Amino acid sequence: MQLTFCTNSSLEWMSKQFFLGGKLLKSSRKVSVFNAVVRREIAKRKENGILDGRKTLAIVSRELKESGEWKNLTQDEEDDLMEDIQVENMSKAPIKIYAKDVATEIAKTMGNIDPEIIGLEKRTGCNVFWGLTRNTSNDNFGPRSYASDPVKNACLALFKLTPEQIVVNIDAYIASGVEGVIRTSGARKTTFLKKEIRDMIRTNMEEILNKRGVSATEMPQVAYHNHERFVCAWGIELVGWTEGAITNPGEITSSVALRRLHNALKDGLCYWRELTNEELTARKE
Repeated sequence: MQLTFCTNSSLEWMSKQFFLGGKLLKSSRKVSVFNAVVRREIAKRKENGILDGRKTLAIVSRELKESGEWKNLTQDEEDDLMEDIQVENMSKAPIKIYAKDVATEIAKTMGNIDPEIIGLEKRTGCNVFWGLTRNTSNDNFGPRSYASDPVKNACLALFKLTPEQIVVNIDAYIASGVEGVIRTSGARKTTFLKKEIRDMIRTNMEEILNKRGVSATEMPQVAYHNHERFVCAWGIELVGWTEGAITNPGEITSSVALRRLHNALKDGLCYWRELTNEELTARKE
């Protein structure tokens, strides 16, 4: 704030000056022919057991500069040399990170990336939203995220959740499934199960009707209370319902019943089935 006052500049302008460049955003320096020759010569000496420890690079560089022989390479020789370097770089084995070091590696890497992301945001005016999650519940690190202010406002308006909460819920789902989200979000188990059941029923219905050529604009709503009329109209029926007569999942109050129906849908025991022409005719009679 003091800098903006002294320079009579806006805070936004001053922020952009601080973030005009970033080391992670700069392109890597291309290997020069001379450096490629140096690397080849050091590799030869290493194969022959002729090395001078830490002084090897300095000695080889000095000798090649003094001789100037590297300047006499033909274009084909330069191209072959540069191609060998490229292949060598691509073939290097990735560094293995042990489980106990994963959290440290993530913290170190994100510590380098965060300033670059903020810098990109300041320089370009773009909005940023990223999230990092675990893969299993045994991972020794937690979810991380970053979001620009406009993204935070959008998440609250659209999803009633902050970006941090969204990433935490995604992390819980990936690591522990639905139960993990319920524990993390504090949502009532029955409310969450009802939504999941309705979503699975609707999605499966849309898939089977899509195959029959029903467009999105023609797609019907699931008719829980008029199921027989729905069957006759569309030629598909929901089979394997576990809780007596088919009804809206929102009207099922027992968490045990909801869990039973949820499992049946997830395991494919409750599903939409397309009726044959004979079956449909018999149902309409």
